[in-house]
Amino acid sequence: MNIFTIYSLFYIVLLSIVYFSKKRLKTIENKIFEKIMITNLVGVILAIGSYFTISNIDKLKMINVIISKSYIVYLLTWITLFTIYIFTISTPESKDKDKEFEKNLMIFGILYVIFLIMIIVNPLYYHNEDKAIYSYGPSANVMYIVSSVYIFVWIIRLVKNLKKVKDKKYLPIFAFMLLGVVVIVIQKSHPELLLMTSMETFIVFLMYHTIENPDMKILEEVHNAKVISDNANEEKTM
Repeated sequence: MNIFTIYSLFYIVLLSIVYFSKKRLKTIENKIFEKIMITNLVGVILAIGSYFTISNIDKLKMINVIISKSYIVYLLTWITLFTIYIFTISTPESKDKDKEFEKNLMIFGILYVIFLIMIIVNPLYYHNEDKAIYSYGPSANVMYIVSSVYIFVWIIRLVKNLKKVKDKKYLPIFAFMLLGVVVIVIQKSHPELLLMTSMETFIVFLMYHTIENPDMKILEEVHNAKVISDNANEEKTM
């Protein structure tokens, strides 16, 4: 089994515990991040599960099909959510931001359904020789199309927001685009490594450290400090 996937499971579980152990602001950005993080956790579990089902495909044919296809669906779900996140952080703060979010959600929701049907309809094949275990075929190749389309969309979005790209929030985007190319090249020659899932876990970690995400405890402390300061000023005035 790919050791990177095992490490990814450990880190994403740890991150989820740390994140959800604190109260957070209910912003659109945070809600999307939460979905991306949970999706990644499910994806890592599916990646590990697909390894066992493919290695025991004679006994688990139907289960293998379900888990392997579900893993491809996970990849689609993750990159779609990440794209929505990119559009959200690059949308200027205004009264129409919620409407813009709803519009983007509808557009990418339609694309998601189209790609989902392509993944389900197309066949998926399995390799289990010389300790190399992985799935391949037209269903898996859909993700190469999806990744190309979405990365092209990201580039257009970044070009339109050149003034903002220096913001730390954009770091995960550039990291994905850079590492993604490296991962695709490696997986072309070593598809059994499943590096894409581990890379996405790394991107989730970057997002956690780059999003504007103060927890509620810090906000309460700042508020209390302000109240104390205001009271002190009032006493001095009296």
